[in-house]
Amino acid sequence: VSEARGYFEQALKLAPDSAEAKTGLAEILSNTVLSLISDSRRADLERADELVSRALAAHPNSAWAHYVKGEVLRSQHRTDDAAREYQAAVLLDRNYVPAIANLGFMKIITGMPSEAIPLLEQAIRMSPRDPLLAIWHSRMGLAEMYMEHFDRATAELELSRSLNPSLPWGHFYLAAAYGLIGNIENAKTS
Repeated sequence: VSEARGYFEQALKLAPDSAEAKTGLAEILSNTVLSLISDSRRADLERADELVSRALAAHPNSAWAHYVKGEVLRSQHRTDDAAREYQAAVLLDRNYVPAIANLGFMKIITGMPSEAIPLLEQAIRMSPRDPLLAIWHSRMGLAEMYMEHFDRATAELELSRSLNPSLPWGHFYLAAAYGLIGNIENAKTS
């Protein structure tokens, strides 16, 4: 992350008007906040918001910039606004898989898990070898759990865990799903 950040910082020094450099740096900054590795959450989000807003002002039809604006808004817990930006990214590029998946996640967060599932299934179908696949399956499991489809939830969450055993929230969701169906042994070992 710090190496990528350094490259985008350098790119901005060389080309201060570059919308791509602004968008890239904003994405790095918002992702450090979302990943809980930011040393200065508020400053990183303020800078990310400023950078991506300037990039969007110069290039309002950039799917990437709309996606990153969604990431910034999600970092700020502004889920409805984030969903609108992910939707804008998808409208500009119907193959923008991370935007599709994150739009699905916003559906879960805003209490519409049944609307999340087709979006997450679409993301998985469109990018079956994606490095984010474990996250998308964990979100599928979360949506299924909210709808009390515990068999489907545990299946998705087990798949998520097998794809990336180091993904912490996959374990949390899986333990919760097993706990909700009374399978305490599996909940303890999830």
